Amino acid sequence: MTAGNDTISRDYVLKLISVTGDILSVYMDVDNGDFVTDTTRKYANPIAAVWNSENNRFEIGIPHNATYTPMMRVTTLAEGKTVKIGTLAEQNPDAGTTKQFTNKTYLMNNPQDITVTVKDVATDVTKTYIVHVTRM
Repeated sequence: MTAGNDTISRDYVLKLISVTGDILSVYMDVDNGDFVTDTTRKYANPIAAVWNSENNRFEIGIPHNATYTPMMRVTTLAEGKTVKIGTLAEQNPDAGTTKQFTNKTYLMNNPQDITVTVKDVATDVTKTYIVHVTRM
């Protein structure tokens, strides 16, 4: 990249981590719950959570003025799961899907941890994950 007469270069490191556990991805829609990208907004939406392996949790930063009841979408690695998002009831996959679960969350604190519980229907084994949400 050139700025005036000076050449500016940057080196980036891409850290690949293996996917283990039950969850492939976590997203939040802080606008209307459609999970559709709209380029007219001043921020990206939906917003992807990032896995923090040091703290063993997903982390997501949302706009400070975002709704207090954003939608969360969890995608599991495998079929045959049910998911419980926060304090809401355990649910089956979204209609027309086998690994996608969407539900409303309630954000009362900043930051706030939301518990996501994934249950294997065949074995009845459950695992709990944390999604750490911070208003930026």
